Amino acid sequence: MKLTTKQIALIDETLVLNTLTYSDIKYEVIDHIATEIETILSDKNIGFENALQIVFDKWNRQLKTTTLGFSVCYSLSGPKIAMDKMSRIVRNELKWALVFLVLIAASLTTLIYNFESTTPFIKTTRIALKVSLLAAFIIYVVGKILMFKSNFTTTFSKVYDRRFVLVVLYAVGFIFNILPILPDTTSSNRNIISLIFVFLYLFYSISSFVLLTKHYQLKAKYQIL
Repeated sequence: MKLTTKQIALIDETLVLNTLTYSDIKYEVIDHIATEIETILSDKNIGFENALQIVFDKWNRQLKTTTLGFSVCYSLSGPKIAMDKMSRIVRNELKWALVFLVLIAASLTTLIYNFESTTPFIKTTRIALKVSLLAAFIIYVVGKILMFKSNFTTTFSKVYDRRFVLVVLYAVGFIFNILPILPDTTSSNRNIISLIFVFLYLFYSISSFVLLTKHYQLKAKYQIL
């Protein structure tokens, strides 16, 4: 028995009442729940409301509110199914961030140890990194504005959004030289620390752009204008 549009809408409303507002997960869950309800209605002589209650009782654990913690910048609560997906996104990013950091930072720190900070190489590198950081910051802010206007929420956009505080904090540190980029100093250790901050920022900027792309791919898929 196929559900009516009104019945599908009721499933949607019930999920929203359970704070599941992330469209990438919500539409998939609606499809699963609708299929399960249709199966129950075909096999048992019960009404839609009773079938709805049976299925939502089954999904209760996945829809139960849990807290993700600080892996997305600061504590975030929501349905377990959504928090689990965001946690997987963050863990996967962390894995690749470590690989990226080791490969890139190791090669550049080797060069830093072999060049004085006043050499043309260091000066050129500093300029290139400043331009890259500024470009990444501008792109991130533009992405933030676009998401704010889109009126469409996904787990990808939420992770992107929660990072904005860190992006601003780093920009402030960069502007006031709290987090210098390859500073003119004889301390190689400080240079290494600066590189770590720079490349982590650049990596997460690239990763956030990927999140932004996935968000808009889903928006196009569900034809949300």
